[in-house]
Amino acid sequence: MLDQKTLELPFEIQVILASGYVAYKIASSGVEDNHKHIDVAFSILIYSVIAKLGYELSLTFLIETNTSPLSIKWLSIAGSFVLPVISAIFWRKWGKNFIVFLLQKAKISSENFRGSTWSSLIHEQFEWSYLSVRLNDGSYIESDLQSLPDELSKTTCELDEAGNIALYITSIIDPDGKEQIYDIENDVLDNHGREHLTFIPTSEIARVSISRYIRKPSTSSSEEAEQG
Repeated sequence: MLDQKTLELPFEIQVILASGYVAYKIASSGVEDNHKHIDVAFSILIYSVIAKLGYELSLTFLIETNTSPLSIKWLSIAGSFVLPVISAIFWRKWGKNFIVFLLQKAKISSENFRGSTWSSLIHEQFEWSYLSVRLNDGSYIESDLQSLPDELSKTTCELDEAGNIALYITSIIDPDGKEQIYDIENDVLDNHGREHLTFIPTSEIARVSISRYIRKPSTSSSEEAEQG
């Protein structure tokens, strides 16, 4: 909760702090949700410093170009928002992976700093080709992601930090090994333009097997993530 002192700060400072918070959420949301309060505070502070830099750079440029006072005010505020957001996107997309790569290459740490193995799997930039979910009763629900039609609203699947999965079923294997193949044209996407997405709660999942491309479409690797 914000206290009264925070709300009484100058408007520009409030904008800078808010920009820092938005940038922090962009950089860490869904990837690093296990931060301690001190980690959150310093992360927001770092992005707020970047926001302040964006504000000052924008202000200096606008003054030197004889911009109108009203435009200076609002464009400087826009600068304080844009720079930290771009920094957060860069950090999430490339910066963090590069730092982790350097630490692992230098044998300083083997940690990937993503909070959990499951989080790493669902956030790493790989194209998945196949997903197999083993349920607690011994049956398998499978989705051949490469065979799904482009007109589906979700061409792969949905996974969250809690371990829940939503997918398009292309086959089911019962505990006795009998396989039921689903017709994509009818069971996944029917003639009425309706798609059929299945939600599997984490409480029903015993194991998840993922096939994904690591280099070329002709080469794939499979990984299994155990869920308790």
